[in-house]
Amino acid sequence: MLASEYTNVLVAAVMVTSFLYEFSHRFRLYLKFMLYYTMVMVTSVLCIPFIIWRPGDVRNTLAASLTILSSGLDPSFCW
Repeated sequence: MLASEYTNVLVAAVMVTSFLYEFSHRFRLYLKFMLYYTMVMVTSVLCIPFIIWRPGDVRNTLAASLTILSSGLDPSFCW
């Protein structure tokens, strides 16, 4: 029964989010900014272990770009 309540809450959250995204320009801006900020933070956290072992090396940018491309996030993606 507990899983059913979580499902209802999740469905309600998705419905409210889709409604707000459709009718509120401010919500759309904040949602896009939050997604961008999340992508940047995840990329930086994934790249830190590689960058620690080679400080000041130019190949670190290659590791960062491969992380972005392998995650399926296209940097040239247009909203």
